[in-house]
Amino acid sequence: HPGNLLRTTDGKLCILDWGMTQRVPSDLQLSLLEFIANLNAEQYDRVPDDLVNLRFVPADKIGELRASGLTVAISKMLRLAAKGGGPAGAMRRMVEENKEKYAAQLSQFDDLDSPEATKERQRLFREDWQREQAADALARGGGAPAGGGGGAASSTTADLTAKIEQLQSENADVFAIPDYFVYMSRAFSTLEGIGLSSDPDYSIVQETLPYISRRIMSDPSPRTAGALETFVFGDVKDDRTARVLSPKRVETLLQGARKYAAATAAVDGADPTLLQPLDTEAAADALLDTLQTPSPLQALVVEQLTLVLAASSRQLWSRLRDASPRVELAGGEDRSLLGLLVDPLGLFRASRLVENDERDHKALEAARRLVEAASSLVGGAPADATAGPDGEGAANAEAAALARALVRKAWERREHIPAISRLFLVEALDQTAARLGRGR
Repeated sequence: HPGNLLRTTDGKLCILDWGMTQRVPSDLQLSLLEFIANLNAEQYDRVPDDLVNLRFVPADKIGELRASGLTVAISKMLRLAAKGGGPAGAMRRMVEENKEKYAAQLSQFDDLDSPEATKERQRLFREDWQREQAADALARGGGAPAGGGGGAASSTTADLTAKIEQLQSENADVFAIPDYFVYMSRAFSTLEGIGLSSDPDYSIVQETLPYISRRIMSDPSPRTAGALETFVFGDVKDDRTARVLSPKRVETLLQGARKYAAATAAVDGADPTLLQPLDTEAAADALLDTLQTPSPLQALVVEQLTLVLAASSRQLWSRLRDASPRVELAGGEDRSLLGLLVDPLGLFRASRLVENDERDHKALEAARRLVEAASSLVGGAPADATAGPDGEGAANAEAAALARALVRKAWERREHIPAISRLFLVEALDQTAARLGRGR
């Protein structure tokens, strides 16, 4: 309870009573990491697998879980809870979402909060809820959906615990509450209750983001690598021929890592820079450190940088070719002068090697948005850089400053360049082979 938790003057957490404690084994830590990464990435379709890994559902019962229709109820419950504000905040968001969703059906009411409008909105919601559960169960090969519910609670964690206990009592053949959950839910509900007492919109899931960010960017475990890919790629993470980084998720991940670094720096007595942008020197060092250190993050950065560099090269070639004078050949064939000089036989005119596809365009757009986001993450652009109305000038200035810092620091670390170059070469060959293998 809150009385057993103190914040020391040097910023550490002091726990007074260790009477109820439990050690969390490493495999369960990774399962929790995957689960929270899926919540942050809004990958609710992975909830059944998470529940098996977290020991709520036996592995041989996952088919029954998927067929029960419970995944819809659990996913909706987690989506609302993850945004913070406790049960009241979750209910507030649900009401606002439903007002917007059923705007047409509720247009007859002058006051959407009137008892009559509220009753009609709740009726529409119940019908949709039951229909979605039934559709999900039928799509997965099951029968009628199971029920769910819950009561009032002082924290989202406590509210979820009550709902999970009700799910378990109504679906005992599928659900089981593991021993560790009793301890963990009490710890989380206590911490969340403290947070909600000072911030009515507090989200304990969002507060775990700094640690999650740091862990999935530095842990070499294959399961952590999977959590990282889920976070930045979403539901296409397993398709290496199609996946492209989500700029929004990458920015969220980097912001979380910065917050973690700032929080630990404050505890260590250093000057925290929670809201301060990284300077270009530190950003360049961080990127080069990543490229030098074997890890899931290194593999991901090499893959996506190779993709963007190749797409940029093809885009540049297309622009130069299109700007080149046209030459009319015998037989009436029309070609660019540049294309004729480089490829006189026209062997590569329709090749995937020289034309960007949908994934390439997505990668270039993602890169552009990440460069724009860099102006808030990375500082150090020239003071006289002028930004356009959309901030493009500032973003380009930041990118140019970072590029200069990278070139300088790469030269300082030139003994590592051959090894890093081999990584990019191997990845480029793999992507080229996959590109040719897909055909046009």
